[in-house]
Amino acid sequence: MFPDRTRTPTWASSDATCPSSGATSTAATTLWSVHGTTFRPLTDEQPEPLDLRSQIWIREHAQAPWLVDGLITPDVDGRWLSKRDPEHVADLAEVTWLDGDGVRYLDPEIVLLFKAVGDRRKDRRDLEVAWPRLDQEKQEWLARSLARLYPDHPWREALRVGELVRWPEQDEGRREDVQPGSPYAVPWEAR
Repeated sequence: MFPDRTRTPTWASSDATCPSSGATSTAATTLWSVHGTTFRPLTDEQPEPLDLRSQIWIREHAQAPWLVDGLITPDVDGRWLSKRDPEHVADLAEVTWLDGDGVRYLDPEIVLLFKAVGDRRKDRRDLEVAWPRLDQEKQEWLARSLARLYPDHPWREALRVGELVRWPEQDEGRREDVQPGSPYAVPWEAR
């Protein structure tokens, strides 16, 4: 969906191929556990991720660009659990798709819900590009999820099912980075 970005596969925490199940770096790549601003390589001595809500980033060596940004997702009895919405529990096949190589990706509307928390220019651009490609059911799901989880979120004004994204005029001069006190950046534990 976003060809100029790092690919973002997802693993369920119970998945046998998940890096948290003991897979570590190989001669060709280095796996890193990333949680917040903490980065740590996964090694034979430290094979577990920093946190089950963290990410696994992969690159060839310490000075190479990142190749893959993999999300570790908690599960409930083997079913996928949303990090943004603890009420959203589903079978992995219902919230992901497989590419031709068998790599599993979160569905675009779910990725957009994750991106809504940051509300950065690049996230808005991803919404603008992805929104018209979502079918009506997926657009409605994203609109309902934003309304329920973030009733005052600025994206809500811009979304109209079946139409292009339209941003309010007064929003043009906003900052690019994530605001530390953003009401949309509520820690997992506080939900």
